[in-house]
Amino acid sequence: MHASFSFVIVFHALLKKNSSEHDIGQQLIMNSVCVVIFKTAKFVDEKRQELIQRVTEVMAITDELGGMIHGEAYSVIEAQDTNQDKMRTLYQRTFRSGGVVVKAAFYDALKKHQPILVNDLGRI
Repeated sequence: MHASFSFVIVFHALLKKNSSEHDIGQQLIMNSVCVVIFKTAKFVDEKRQELIQRVTEVMAITDELGGMIHGEAYSVIEAQDTNQDKMRTLYQRTFRSGGVVVKAAFYDALKKHQPILVNDLGRI
């Protein structure tokens, strides 16, 4: 995220008419959450090949995603023979339909289950 974009978000929040300090604070928090979600989704997109090759705790991470993965997709992921195929299926079946929110949840689960990998690939 460019500093100028962050400035625009803050400036926009401050300019809203009839906004109390509390409203502005809530807007800034929501904008910050959105920035984090988009950064984590970008990480998952940009590191796709490395993640497919290096994630070893695919099912533990998939379990963390819970209801974000449809039952049928979960079964297909679980049925794959290799972690690489499980990750490819996760990208094809879940990340495409789930978008940035699922990618952000995946990133959080990846940090929990494979923190060394996240550090190797470069945290957001």
